Amino acid sequence: PDKLIRETAAWALFQIDENQFKHHVGSLGYEVMKSLTETIIPNSQGKRSDLLLFDKVKFFDSIELFAGTPGLTLSYLADLSQTIFLKEGETISVDQENEQFYIVYEGEISNYQNGRLRKNFQQGEFIGEQLGNSGMLNANLILANRYTWLLSFN
Repeated sequence: PDKLIRETAAWALFQIDENQFKHHVGSLGYEVMKSLTETIIPNSQGKRSDLLLFDKVKFFDSIELFAGTPGLTLSYLADLSQTIFLKEGETISVDQENEQFYIVYEGEISNYQNGRLRKNFQQGEFIGEQLGNSGMLNANLILANRYTWLLSFN
């Protein structure tokens, strides 16, 4: 929750005064400054390089599986998740060696096994447990059908 509070406070300060944000975040040390800057300040295309923890918590709260889960628990889940950005046409290999579990935060992906389409996944859907184990390297691929954010868990 401390990271969530720090990130939310930094986001609010950025909304109020960008110069004050830069001044105060600069005093938190290089790694924290870099993380907050990349998460909060959009690039030239208006996109951030990562998702805010608060956005992840709101997202988890909107998924039926997590209905009734306390916000504190969702904040821990958000903190454990890794954000993966895929441009349209990019792929991830999800074979037996890959013990990752994914949730589509935004966008759409397709799962291919041995070159054949198995299933499409939309926002809020889980990927991992449905994937077959072919025993072959690069047999299971996730393909981004458009700009896609995945949340990954190990």
